[in-house]
Formats: sequence, structure tokens, C-alpha cells
Amino acid sequence: MVTIALSVFGMAQPALAQDELDPVGAPPPPVEVIKKPPPPPPEGFLPVPTLDIERIPPATSYEFAAQVSYGSVAYFTDRVPNWVGFGFRGAWGKHFGKSRIGASGTATLEGDLTVHTLAVFEPAFVWDYVSEGGLLLGAGVGPAFAFTDYNATVVHEVGFEVAPSAAVRLGWSQTWTRVGRRLFVFAEPKVRMAQGRMTPVVAVAVGSGAGR
Repeated sequence: MVTIALSVFGMAQPALAQDELDPVGAPPPPVEVIKKPPPPPPEGFLPVPTLDIERIPPATSYEFAAQVSYGSVAYFTDRVPNWVGFGFRGAWGKHFGKSRIGASGTATLEGDLTVHTLAVFEPAFVWDYVSEGGLLLGAGVGPAFAFTDYNATVVHEVGFEVAPSAAVRLGWSQTWTRVGRRLFVFAEPKVRMAQGRMTPVVAVAVGSGAGR
């Protein structure tokens, strides 16, 4: 009996020691939770990457355009009806908000060439405005330097003339930017005062420009 009691007492000692080390009610150790990544989108529904280019307003900008015109042929209005003309235009200016003030130059050929030829170069002081919606407005004034060539069957007359001219512009344009290029198209009614007569011309120009 004494041996059995000692054996039972000896077997109970480890259990008591274990209870002292791990008391009842101790919180369990924290369990680390690992979140799984979201599943990939199904095939055919992959997101399309996009690139947004911010149109930063420039300090200065320039542009070039080709134009077609129709109207009176100055210095030949009593000999030639309204005629088609062709030309090129360039402009540069400094920006003040959505407006630009600067200079432009336009070179055109008008009239029934080789018979009634009118070659005109027109520098001008210009103002242009482009809204956020793409509305283009503009105006310009300056001299028109004209070379005239009248080549009839018997008579051949050549002359050089200077006349004042004024124009306004209305059209569409991308907003001013120094990133990439700006596309535009506009109509430009113009009036020249030649030999005491007002000679109206309407031009349509298409071009592009860039800023810095």
C-alpha cells in the first residue's frame, strides 16, 4: 500500500508542475493571418493602360499653316472677277493666359496667274485667343506689300504697291501647350484698301503649332 501511494504521488507531481507553468485562462498566442492576393481578371477583361498628357500652357508659341482664299484681286478688280488664291502663313507670339500677342506673316498668290498675277506679303501685328473648349478668335492689322504683273497680248505692266490690310479669325484649335503639337483650322475674312477701293478676301487655313 505504501509503495502504491508513493507511485501515485510521484505521478501527480509533473501534472502539478505543468499546471503551475500554464495556468488556466492564459490567452492563446496570436495567429498570423496572411491575406491572399486577389484573383487575376478573367481573360479578355484585362485593363487597358492609358496615358494622359497634360497640356501645359507655354510662355511663347509659333505656328505654320497652308491656306486657300477666294475674293477680290486687288489692283485688278476692274479686269478680273473674284478669284482663288493660295498661300502660306506663319506666326509667333507671347502668351498672356489664354491669349497670345505677336506677329504673323502671310505670303499669297492671287488672280489668274501669268495674266493678272498678284503676289502679296503681309506682315501683321496679331492677337489670338483659344478657349478651353477649342474656340479660336483672332485679329490682325498691318501693311500688304504687293507685286502686280499684268501680261496681256500686247501690254506687259509690272508694279509694286503697298496697302493697309486688316483681318479677323474664327475657327477651332486645340488648347495652347508646350507638350506636343497644336492643330487648328480657321476662316479669315480680310480687307485690303487698294487704290481707294476695299478688296475683301476670305481665306481658310489649316496648320499646326508648338509652344515653349
